[in-house]
Amino acid sequence: MKNQKNPTDWLQTDLAPSAQGISILNFSADTRHALVTTAIGGTYFEDFCSFSLPYWKLYAEKHGLAIVVIHDLVAFENRDSGLNGAWLKLLAPAVVAKAFPLIQRIAIVDTDVIINPGAPDIFADSPSGEFGVVSLVKNLPFDLLVAKKRLAFLRRSFYSDEYPLDSSLFATPQQEYEMEGLPVHDNLFCSGLIVLPQTKAPFFSSWFEEASQRDARTAVAWEQNFLNHKVISHGCHWLPYQYQAIWNLEMANYHPSAYLTNDLSRDAAAQGSVADSLNNNFFLHFAGSWHESRAWMNPPEDILRRLVNLEGVEFSEYLRTTPTGHHVGKLLPGASES
Repeated sequence: MKNQKNPTDWLQTDLAPSAQGISILNFSADTRHALVTTAIGGTYFEDFCSFSLPYWKLYAEKHGLAIVVIHDLVAFENRDSGLNGAWLKLLAPAVVAKAFPLIQRIAIVDTDVIINPGAPDIFADSPSGEFGVVSLVKNLPFDLLVAKKRLAFLRRSFYSDEYPLDSSLFATPQQEYEMEGLPVHDNLFCSGLIVLPQTKAPFFSSWFEEASQRDARTAVAWEQNFLNHKVISHGCHWLPYQYQAIWNLEMANYHPSAYLTNDLSRDAAAQGSVADSLNNNFFLHFAGSWHESRAWMNPPEDILRRLVNLEGVEFSEYLRTTPTGHHVGKLLPGASES
């Protein structure tokens, strides 16, 4: 997959002139919801097509969602605000609204997010008129401080003996906002996933314009803290952690032996670990530039064949049953086959 010459083979590209720089998949006249990503510059587009799109395609087909990939600056009319590419996601809703006016709600998702094909419809779990985001600090299924200490300790032990055991990795939400000169909030989300109605696209566009007037080029966390301030001030719905599990924390918490491998791309053990995290979550985000994130670069077919259908109808129905605990006799593996 990684070596295919034309990654757009995965996508429908014969679009109207108004949609230059955009590719779309699974779109029809009845489609109202879309997964949207910006994949501009470097190998972002090719990597998305190789390592994320196959998951997205299965999920989109299950729930009747379109996939919209903005992969060229021409889609933004070659706007140059001096901000780096991460900020362009603020203009993505307006781009989609112009090209596909029938789309009513979108989920802006980073390219390095993979999706459990059996996961619930994220739009069904997000109130239709609100922003939907996932907290990085609250309602997590683990102790965040312990997870971050494991992360720092394991990086220092296996990646770099210069990695600090105390750094901004441990910054509170209050500290994150303060270091950007922003009003303080007590919560923080990862901007790698944001659900919103297209009626709120003008807010995103206006925030982009405001950011271009700030000293945003030196922002420590790119667009994340600024966008957090705007969205949280506006009001938002907090989705469960499973809609944006963070691989770095998952790996430190549940797959520490993976640190013994320097390169987790195309690695069988890493594929098992990634599949297990995806079995337990809906969306899995490989954010960051440290070595953990290379686990994203594994062939999707090798991950998908390790999924065990815990999000399927059969298991969901079984969960709703009440066990009786009645003894059924001694059972041994293979006994029924003898």
